[in-house]
Amino acid sequence: MKKINYKQSIQKLTGWSTEYYNKQYDIYRLKVRTFERETGKSEKINVAASFYYTIKAQKSGKPLSPQKRGILSTPALSTSKKRKQSLIASERRAKAYYEYRLRGLFMVNDKLREYFYNENIPWAVRQERLKAYLDSLNGTKKAQINKAAKISEIGNIEDLVNIFEEFGDGEYELGFEF
Repeated sequence: MKKINYKQSIQKLTGWSTEYYNKQYDIYRLKVRTFERETGKSEKINVAASFYYTIKAQKSGKPLSPQKRGILSTPALSTSKKRKQSLIASERRAKAYYEYRLRGLFMVNDKLREYFYNENIPWAVRQERLKAYLDSLNGTKKAQINKAAKISEIGNIEDLVNIFEEFGDGEYELGFEF
């Protein structure tokens, strides 16, 4: 069996320069290591071989394996020890849910928006506080938030101000305290 020089083969297949190949390889390597951490794989993936076969499959139009699709959809995060820990998949989904749910309120409530995006507070703490906040709201206030979220997609901030005033709530913060 002939040993493949993955770097030369990829460059020949794609026409990439050495500099561009090195950059793409580094990005793919970070994606692979992040994928291994997030999935708990104990066995290391051969990055060069995986990169080659991924590029080859993409160029030939063949479908990628679930693992290769997972690697490509994983963010390229640094592997250094000083790197801030990224959120695990369930935390990312929860954050996206709260962001979607509160998007209209973020436009008129600076305090809530700043709290939500404050990276100095661990996500688990922020999530608990947001959940408690949403649980404490009555039906009218929840209706305000839902209506504001829908209008924020098509309207502007003036439309949102009118929504909250329509419900007789002149304070846009809806009782959010830390």
